[in-house]
Amino acid sequence: MDRVKRGVVNCVLLGFGVALSGAALQFSSSPTPTLDQLVFCGCAKLHVGVNPQNLVSVEFKNCQIDEALVSELVSRKTIGALSLRDCNVQTNSLRILAESLDLKRLEVDAGSFDSAQEFERLLSQLHLESLSLKKVAVTDSQLREINFSNLKQVTVESCDNLSLESLEYLASAPKISFLNFQGLSLSKNDFQRVRSRHPDVEINVDPADFKEFSALVEVDAKMDLDDSLGLVGITIENRKIDEEVFRTVDVSRLEHLALNRCHISKPLLASIGAIKSLKTLSLKQSRVSPAGLKHLQRLSQLIVLNLDDVYSRRSHELVLPELPGLQFLFANSLSFSDAMFEQLQPMSLRFLSLGPGVTEAAIRKLAADQLRTLALCGWHVDEKLLQCVLCSHEVSDLILVDCSVDQMDLDDPELFDHLNSLRLIKSSVPQSTLLQLTQIAPSLAIHASFE
Repeated sequence: MDRVKRGVVNCVLLGFGVALSGAALQFSSSPTPTLDQLVFCGCAKLHVGVNPQNLVSVEFKNCQIDEALVSELVSRKTIGALSLRDCNVQTNSLRILAESLDLKRLEVDAGSFDSAQEFERLLSQLHLESLSLKKVAVTDSQLREINFSNLKQVTVESCDNLSLESLEYLASAPKISFLNFQGLSLSKNDFQRVRSRHPDVEINVDPADFKEFSALVEVDAKMDLDDSLGLVGITIENRKIDEEVFRTVDVSRLEHLALNRCHISKPLLASIGAIKSLKTLSLKQSRVSPAGLKHLQRLSQLIVLNLDDVYSRRSHELVLPELPGLQFLFANSLSFSDAMFEQLQPMSLRFLSLGPGVTEAAIRKLAADQLRTLALCGWHVDEKLLQCVLCSHEVSDLILVDCSVDQMDLDDPELFDHLNSLRLIKSSVPQSTLLQLTQIAPSLAIHASFE
């Protein structure tokens, strides 16, 4: 009974149609336990035979909130926060809640109310500081009944009957500091107007709710906006994308674009090539056309290009676009010819990942003076290849991904002079080789991950 003497912070009551007493809860009458949160899950009627002197938060889940249950709880007069999740609240229960409780926080998630009039009355009589409504059939007119004299925070999600009117009304509350509206149909101009009128209120909305981005919503895109609501990031995965998408959305300030596991046509690549502001582009595991990739050479500000595992019907014809400012290149599926390596030389590459379709001679020809990190993916690494890589370039970080490493006889410590770290990801390395590395290059940081 030590737990009872110290008091209980959280109590969860499970069951349906169960009458619980103090004995059932194993609470002794002396001393009286202190509860600050009580949760009822799936209970039609409950009799709580304890006296929670400091009960401040009550949560109902999947309950029928009737008059008897509410009367039992409000008799405590200490409830300051109420959460109703998937509950049906009867008319008399709403009336009792409105008249008897001094609630500061109210949360309603997917609930229903027998009386819309009593729900309005509840909102008007309570002096709430925080209100959260999710999947509730509340209207603009009902929300206007709220007593917002003390209201500081409001969260609204997927309440389909609410409009911009409710956002504007709540933003005018005298003490409001935070508004979070999800699932509200509006334009960027509407949102900017409300935000400019109430600069001291933090107002959050989902970019997918903006009418200007409806084309992106249809392809289930994730969007990032800057402070002025300019579209700066788009992520789309596993979709066949129509090239018209980027013609119907303002992408003039777009900096980051990820189209992973997508079917990317030549016209779409041409549209992407016209987005001059792009700094990072990922086409990982996507289907592309050799001719389409050439359009990317117009991206003069591109810093990061991810072509890992791209494929084409004519993969042998895939050619890397000329991008002088490129610093990070992921290209583990491209078969680099000597000519393609010559294209890399004028680039300011700092990171490069390569697949096994590259010859050692080509690696030696790579004259990327700023290259610091080299990742080899799917290679069979022997001593000759390791010497080729480390002698040809002053790389400080070498990454081996899905590689098979031979047993080696390493005896030249100068080989590792420039190498700071060796990362082994899902690669098999003989224990004797690892032991030699630790002995010949004791300052080398070796990280291994097999997941």
